[in-house]
Amino acid sequence: MITAAEALSLVASIDRLYEAVASDPGSWDEPALAMWIEDVVGARDEPPDRGAVRLLRRSVRQARKLARYWEDASPPADWRSAVDEALGSPGWEPTLSLARDGLDSEPTEELFELVRDRFRVVHFQTWSDGVEYEEWLAQRDKQQRQEPSASAEGVRLSAHALS
Repeated sequence: MITAAEALSLVASIDRLYEAVASDPGSWDEPALAMWIEDVVGARDEPPDRGAVRLLRRSVRQARKLARYWEDASPPADWRSAVDEALGSPGWEPTLSLARDGLDSEPTEELFELVRDRFRVVHFQTWSDGVEYEEWLAQRDKQQRQEPSASAEGVRLSAHALS
C-alpha cells in the first residue's frame, strides 16, 4: 500500500519530470529517463510498492512520447498544455492512479482534491458529484464500519468506487 505522503511525493516527481521534458525535450534521452526513475525510487527509505513502480514506468514511457512530440517543435509556455497536446488524458492517468491509491489507503484532503482535479483531466467529467472531503470521508468510514469483516483492500467507498 502507498501512503498519502508517498503518493503526493510521487505525483509531484512525475509532474516535475513532465515539466522538465516539456521545457527541454532534447535533453531527455533514454539514459536521462533511466536516471530519473532510479533517483525517484532511490530517494525513498523503502522502495515503492510494485504498483507504484509500474506507474512510474508508465510515466517514463509517457515522458518519452512527450519528448519525441516536442523534439522539433516549440511547446507552449505552460508545461501542462504541452502535456495535454502531446499526450492527452493518458498522460495524466499515472498520477491519477497514484493519487487514488494514496487516497484509498490514507485519505487526506489534499489527495482528495488531487484526485478530483486529475479525474476531471483524465475523464472529462467531475468526480464525486460535488461531494466534499468531509462528507466523502464520513461515507467511507460508515461503509467500513458496516463491513467490519472485509479487509481494507476489499472495502472501498473510495476514489475508485466514485468513478
